[in-house]
Amino acid sequence: MSAVANQYAVALYELALEAAEETTIEKAFKAFTEALDDDIKAFFLNPRVRKKDKQALLETFKLPVLFCDFLKVVIEHHRFLDLKAIYHAYVSLLESQAKIMRIRVVSGRPLSEARMASLVKQYEQKYRRQVLLDNIVDPVIVGGLRFEFEGLVLDDTINANLNRLTSRLTR
Repeated sequence: MSAVANQYAVALYELALEAAEETTIEKAFKAFTEALDDDIKAFFLNPRVRKKDKQALLETFKLPVLFCDFLKVVIEHHRFLDLKAIYHAYVSLLESQAKIMRIRVVSGRPLSEARMASLVKQYEQKYRRQVLLDNIVDPVIVGGLRFEFEGLVLDDTINANLNRLTSRLTR
């Protein structure tokens, strides 16, 4: 996540918090980014289209006033290309404030519901936060699990163990 995206996300979050519209803004932000097709992106990124025209188009969308004003600032400062990164940073802020921890569990096969529930319970007890697990299937993994959260990677896969063993033996 870029520092610029993080700064914009923090600014939007603080304004949304002040207006008590954090989730409303998140829903509008998500809907807006998902609705962007190639033609709309091309319009907003086209340097020949005046900023005023881009901002006028925003007025035609049914967006919360705060979010519409935010998008106008994004356009004014030529940061429309960073919009998805800003959205992800905003969601991270929301989850952090709500004490939600998102963990990616990478495995060779899909994990069962029982195994997922067990992992959720284990991590909720350990970190005293609500845990959301995303199971990513990577067929390259022979066995074991890799956990990715908050910038950490805990790799307990057979692949990683074999790589560590190989590097020790080749020294």
